[in-house]
Amino acid sequence: IAPGHILITTRDHYQKLTDLFPPPTTTTSSSSSSTNPRPADDWNSRRRASTQRASARGLGEWLPVVSRALCKVTGIEDWNVVQNNGERAAQVVPHIHFHLIPRYQEGRRENAGKGKVDVGMLKSWRMFGRGAREELEDDEGVEMAGLLREAMREEVEGRGGKVKL
Repeated sequence: IAPGHILITTRDHYQKLTDLFPPPTTTTSSSSSSTNPRPADDWNSRRRASTQRASARGLGEWLPVVSRALCKVTGIEDWNVVQNNGERAAQVVPHIHFHLIPRYQEGRRENAGKGKVDVGMLKSWRMFGRGAREELEDDEGVEMAGLLREAMREEVEGRGGKVKL
């Protein structure tokens, strides 16, 4: 895990990305109680769908904000955004979350001095970085978190918004 590796998740539990924004439901004109939900069930399903849409919007709004803060705080220009759906896609934790993984210059060879990095020229490239979480310093993590919060606050307030981080 690289310093600055961030996870973004939802407050409510969703296992896969497809669970966030439900497909439209079909309605029926039949008056049968087996096909028409009770008003309370209908209200609950509308509320659940509204929460799912809000979670999807929230992820979409915060991914760029957190990405810009990550770049500002770490000085990186390149990063990965990774989200796995299901066991065969390497999803270990059954809860939707996005990894923002900074890509530092160390371990890369320049492309013939042109300042461009070719993926094929990366040394020991790994999706989630090298090393274990235990190898990171807690104090550095606390400092990084504070810097990221401040950068996100500046980003949001600079656009006329307010945020509690």
